[in-house]
Amino acid sequence: MESGRARRNAGGGSYKFTDANLDPFPGIAGTLSSTGKYRGQLDEIEVEGETDTPNFSLDRAGKPVALHTEYSATVDGTDGDTILHPVRARLIHSLILAEGKIVNVKGKGHDIALDVSAPSARIEDILSLAMKADQPLMIGPAKIKAKLFIPPGRARVLQKMILDGQVGVDDAKWSSPEVRKKLEALSRTSEGHPKDEDAGSAISDLHGRFHLERE
Repeated sequence: MESGRARRNAGGGSYKFTDANLDPFPGIAGTLSSTGKYRGQLDEIEVEGETDTPNFSLDRAGKPVALHTEYSATVDGTDGDTILHPVRARLIHSLILAEGKIVNVKGKGHDIALDVSAPSARIEDILSLAMKADQPLMIGPAKIKAKLFIPPGRARVLQKMILDGQVGVDDAKWSSPEVRKKLEALSRTSEGHPKDEDAGSAISDLHGRFHLERE
């Protein structure tokens, strides 16, 4: 990790660092670079900047993907409490918005509580975080709205995170030829034309709620 020097002025300055290894943080991996500016007093520092992680991965479950963020936050330098103003993250081609708080829990670490939304995402981008396959299982536009809570502790992110929300995928297409054929056959049967090769469709609309929590 190469750390840049802060250029101080009247209550503010700028920072830059490159090649920060994320591996020491349980549950995520990648190499992060960031630039930004700060201003204010120690107990209320306003920070804004950008990050780039070209090889971000979640708990080594999926393949590395490009992640770019633009952020604005208020930080209490005395205890690390942070209020995230809307953070804009670009995961491959999907825009993800997040806001919330990171609160210091004395002697334990930090609670992370975020409201997350993806108003114009691609389901294949989201699935890439959990799948290593070069070809995505499903492709199509997606909308996601969720609440994410990560308690303190050294457990990996996927082992301790609590995620609750809703997802909608319209006109989704299954990339696997085998899956497509089975869905098309099922669709033809439901339409009453089981032998008509021109009938049936593998396009799906998926809408529902989800809850993820490791017990």
